[in-house]
Amino acid sequence: MKGYSPVLSTRFRGIRMTRNNPETNSEDALSNRLDIIIMLLLDRQRTQDKKITKADQIRMLYSGGLKSVEIGKLIGWPDSAVRTEISKMRRDKKK
Repeated sequence: MKGYSPVLSTRFRGIRMTRNNPETNSEDALSNRLDIIIMLLLDRQRTQDKKITKADQIRMLYSGGLKSVEIGKLIGWPDSAVRTEISKMRRDKKK
């Protein structure tokens, strides 16, 4: 394939995880570890304070700047359920 450049082709597909890219590996590993830490803290909070619901946790994580996909991954809910909860939260805030 004349003129084929793997760098240009990945530009359109997004960055892919490779073993040859140590920066990507270390960033992903760090992200995974931070996700685990957040999950553990949320779990601990739920066990200590029975009044805190998943909706409360979604509110806290969303106000912290996380996206619905990231929140869903952390609390174990599908993205659509998290988005629904966020929209309810916004509606309640407007009233």
